[in-house]
Amino acid sequence: MNIFKYLSSDGSSLDLSSNRLTEIPKEIAKLTNLTHLDLSSSQLKEIPKEIAKLTNLTSLDLSYNKLTEIPKEIAKLTNLTSLDLNSNQLTKIPKEIAKLTNLTDLDLRNNKLKEIPKEIAKNIQLDKEIMYDSVGIFAYNNPLVSPPLELIKNEGETLTKYYEALNEGSIKLKEVKIIFIGEGNAGKTSIINRITQNIFHKNEPKTHGVRVHEKEDQGKKIYFWDFGGQDIMHSTHQFFLSNRCIYVLVLDGRRDEKPRYWLDMIKTFGGDSPIFVAMNKKEESDRFDINKTSLQKDYQSIVDFIELDCELDNDKGTKEFKDKLLNFIHKSNNEQLSLNVPIPTKWNNIKDRLSKSSLNYQECDSFYAMCDEEEIDVSHREILLSLLHELGIMLHFKGEDILLENYFVLKPKWVLDAAYKIINSPIANSSNGKIINNQVFKILNYSDSKEHKQYPELEHFRYKKIESIFILSLFEEFKLGYMIGKDMLIPDLLPSEHEDYKEFGEDSIHVMYKYNFMPPSVMPQIIVNLHEDIKENIVWKNGVLLNNTTLNCEAEVISEKEHKTINIKVSGADKKEYLAIIRNVIDKINAKLNEETTKPELYLIIANSNCKPISYRYLKSKEKAGDITHRPEATDSDFCEEYKIQDLLGGIRTKDEAETLIIETILEELKSINNKLSQEDVEEKIMSYKANFGVAEINLGAIYNKINDVLIRSHSKYMIG
Repeated sequence: MNIFKYLSSDGSSLDLSSNRLTEIPKEIAKLTNLTHLDLSSSQLKEIPKEIAKLTNLTSLDLSYNKLTEIPKEIAKLTNLTSLDLNSNQLTKIPKEIAKLTNLTDLDLRNNKLKEIPKEIAKNIQLDKEIMYDSVGIFAYNNPLVSPPLELIKNEGETLTKYYEALNEGSIKLKEVKIIFIGEGNAGKTSIINRITQNIFHKNEPKTHGVRVHEKEDQGKKIYFWDFGGQDIMHSTHQFFLSNRCIYVLVLDGRRDEKPRYWLDMIKTFGGDSPIFVAMNKKEESDRFDINKTSLQKDYQSIVDFIELDCELDNDKGTKEFKDKLLNFIHKSNNEQLSLNVPIPTKWNNIKDRLSKSSLNYQECDSFYAMCDEEEIDVSHREILLSLLHELGIMLHFKGEDILLENYFVLKPKWVLDAAYKIINSPIANSSNGKIINNQVFKILNYSDSKEHKQYPELEHFRYKKIESIFILSLFEEFKLGYMIGKDMLIPDLLPSEHEDYKEFGEDSIHVMYKYNFMPPSVMPQIIVNLHEDIKENIVWKNGVLLNNTTLNCEAEVISEKEHKTINIKVSGADKKEYLAIIRNVIDKINAKLNEETTKPELYLIIANSNCKPISYRYLKSKEKAGDITHRPEATDSDFCEEYKIQDLLGGIRTKDEAETLIIETILEELKSINNKLSQEDVEEKIMSYKANFGVAEINLGAIYNKINDVLIRSHSKYMIG
């Protein structure tokens, strides 16, 4: 292969990407003046040590190959600022890479790494996409055990403190969390009773809220979380669904089930956590008419489908399921669980003491006193709190609410039972979700209803007045309700329609979020987040009318459960800016969804036309490809008129999105320009794209500085002169 035809004229850049190389040509080692080397999208299985001779390299791209390891000699490339190892088969990174002190971008996405060496474990980011100005270590889609994912999500000195504590001694976690979900009366509790105690109650009462069962097996502690299946509680349950656990979806053979709803719920909040599908009560019915092949294809985290009858204690009962579940825990090398996550020994002592506590919660002073007894460094305690919270051992919420900060919840059931009592109370339902502050104490301690007598597990807890205020604070934290003066309104209990609502005006921007799976909590969270703008108290379960006096705008937000959509219409003087505010609220809610496939698509709807909704993402791709106009599909046999793309996008694109587009477009263009540009040249391009993209206002100086910063940081050959 003649590599020299791919060499730049000044000998500083060599692009051998997409050449399906199986090995690196030896001649490369002689090109000691190289600063940029691109070997991406080939078939490379190893990197020769001789690459260390290219000491002038600042950028090395080895993405989309078949590399399983990186030679430690790479540490000799001390001028490297960017190293791209995305989409290989790496299982290990040499700790010597820490010697690359100029390295600002290390892309490790889509590999098989269980550990990132502590010597470089700083500024780790888990985003799927990398922005133009991103710096750090990018580790999306790796089965990381160390450092724990739960700590990577925290910012600042979290990992430094974690490694400091590990140096004093460590232990590996031996705990597993299994979450059972499904419709009410599917048999979740009965299956758990069989597994943990080998008992069966013919008239097992329905679970309201959650029950947590424990079982020791082969040195591991297994927690079985048994969630009730009532629709009204789904918004609450999702805050306790997480990664790092096993999910068991229980389906009932006596009725038509909708497994995709629950599987979407798991995918949305549990990511790629392993799933067992338990098909219960098969003996009574042959109605399990579900397409296993289709479900397995769409939900690849499914480990197995198992038919069972929890009334029987044999292979046709729960024995096969129990054996497969425990075998999966003990013998599989499963990275999705918290098993074998290393934690400092002193931290583990705290965890064990909290787990054995009979208290429903601890207050702040008690927790810190316990830390004093275990001689835990003061600077490590906030990190310990974060880890305990993320692992589900205790719940602790930071924020401006002093009461929330003060309580460390040890028993989630204490919280969920309270939520169940409030949401299902006759007082809350008869007042359409509005609860007077002093009624909460009465609701939480009310035990004379037939329901509480039928389900005695709800009567176990009693709540003090200060605890009832804490529970209300949690409702606000979970965005399940908001305060109106001293009262709380719970959107889930609002009526289905509002008699004062009238059709929104025609002179408006109209966009729509379309979900594959729309979590039941999305609309309540939107209402809670925007409650200060609610107009004349016009709010109902699936919609809200808003008024922003600062921007002189009105808006309506309406969800349609059947179509899995949220429609937003905005009118007024600064409707584009108000739409940006509402979109920002919804995008933050959507950002918490785990899977990209469950995140919604944004559509633009043209008022008073026969056009179908237009994908915002598709419009942006057409614009990037250089298209000027777009003719949408029609809802009928007629044609839609043609529209300018910049006019369509300009109505809904935020200022930040516009500036990011200009920056990325110019950076891409600079790659095809050999000569250096002056500041005036770049600013002229900025203004040109401002006009092309139909952007009203920009900060010229800020955009120029961002472009220049990216080029300086990457030691780019496309420097501005």
